[in-house]
Amino acid sequence: MKHLLFFSLVVGFSVAYPTNGIKSSEQLDLLIDQVYPEISTWLTKDQMRTLFQELSVVVRKSKTLEAMAKEMYKPILDTLTAEQKSESWDSIQKAQKGFGGFQQLKVIFFHSMDAVQNFMGDSMEKDRAEVTGKANGKTEDEKLALIYEVFRQYFNIEFGQKVMDTVKYSMTEHDWLIATEDAAQYLNVENFNLVY
Repeated sequence: MKHLLFFSLVVGFSVAYPTNGIKSSEQLDLLIDQVYPEISTWLTKDQMRTLFQELSVVVRKSKTLEAMAKEMYKPILDTLTAEQKSESWDSIQKAQKGFGGFQQLKVIFFHSMDAVQNFMGDSMEKDRAEVTGKANGKTEDEKLALIYEVFRQYFNIEFGQKVMDTVKYSMTEHDWLIATEDAAQYLNVENFNLVY
C-alpha cells in the first residue's frame, strides 16, 4: 500500500508560482524543497529529483493516473535503494495479507486510483492544455520549467490532503487502517489528517 500512498502523493498533490524566466533546474529545486521535508523525507532529495524528472516525461504522454502509475513503476524501483525496496515490499506484503490477498490489494489500489482520477482528472486536463498552449515557441528548458511549476500546484500539503481524503473515502475504514498502517515510514504524518 506504500506505493498507493506514495504514488497518490507523487502524482496527485496548491500554490502556483509564476515561472517568469526561471530555469527548469531552479523550478525543480523549488518543487523538491516544497516536498522535502514537509511531505516526506523517505526519499533523498537526489531521488526526488530523479523521479520528478522521470515524471515530467511521463505526464507528456500519459493521460490518466493509471497510465502514469504503470509508466512510473520501473523508474520508482530503479531509484530506490535495496533497503528502501525491502522496506516497501514488507509494507506491501503486510497490506496484501490484511486485505486478504494480492488480488484484493490490486482491486483496492485501482479503485482508489479511479477515485483520484475522478477527483482531479478535469484539473489535470486543464493544466495539460494550459502548459501545451504556453509551451509554443519555448525552449525545452522553459517547457520543463512550466511542467515543474504545475507539479508545485499538486505536490504540497493542502492538495496532498485532498488526494488522501479522496483515497480514504474510496475505502472502508477497515481497509484505510490497513493501507495507512506504515504511513509514518513514508510520510510526514504530522502534516496530514489520516483519521477516517
